[in-house]
Amino acid sequence: MVFFQAQAVYSGMRDDVLLVVLAAEKNGDGAHVTFQRAISFDEQDRALKMDTYCITTHDGATHYDGVVAWTVESGFVTVQLSPEASRTLGADGGFEIRIPRESTDSVREWLAKIIDA
Repeated sequence: MVFFQAQAVYSGMRDDVLLVVLAAEKNGDGAHVTFQRAISFDEQDRALKMDTYCITTHDGATHYDGVVAWTVESGFVTVQLSPEASRTLGADGGFEIRIPRESTDSVREWLAKIIDA
């Protein structure tokens, strides 16, 4: 598992993309992970099996789909990944990220929209 404490958290929509961004540093340096899903997909997306959510890490690694289980409870985000997603993202099974408690409900709501859609 990759562990870090997020000092910056964004959950919402920008440019027709649903986003949850969890970053260790407010300026974007250091560890961060982004979960995103477009609100619509075209034929090319479907043909390339990119008509789902994607996960991107601070080093640019990106994987489409791949979440096995996830929870957001009391200031912690836990995401378990498939073996393939874990290898691609260098996440050793997934992520456990501490977030500000006041972000818990929003992160849970937006992760559900992104992952469970």
